Amino acid sequence: MKKIKTFENFIPPYGSNVEPINIILDVSGSISYQDIKTAIYNISKISDSDNITLIKVSDQVESVEEISNLEDILDIQNHKVKSGGSDLQPAIDYIVDNDLKHNKTFIISDFISREPDYSELEDYEEIYI
Repeated sequence: MKKIKTFENFIPPYGSNVEPINIILDVSGSISYQDIKTAIYNISKISDSDNITLIKVSDQVESVEEISNLEDILDIQNHKVKSGGSDLQPAIDYIVDNDLKHNKTFIISDFISREPDYSELEDYEEIYI
């Protein structure tokens, strides 16, 4: 079982670099812009990757985008927020089905959802917000 880190006790290693990366972003409506901004800031301390697969998920995968800069995630106009519940499993399944499971995966969510099955992901961090 991997240790789950939160922003309250998360001190990222300076200068480490992970490429490429996956980011699962919960767009179910319960996460604020400031929460996303804080999460992206913390991810930027771990990775300066320019090869990012952004998977937006609510109760299903809403969209998948290839981006080259973490700052692109902060463009709030690109996030169509759905109201309702979260289910992160469809995003995990997308990663596995598209052979992205070898990439470092960051999951940005409040985790008010059923427990996803991480067994096929090789390296992931849950980022509670």
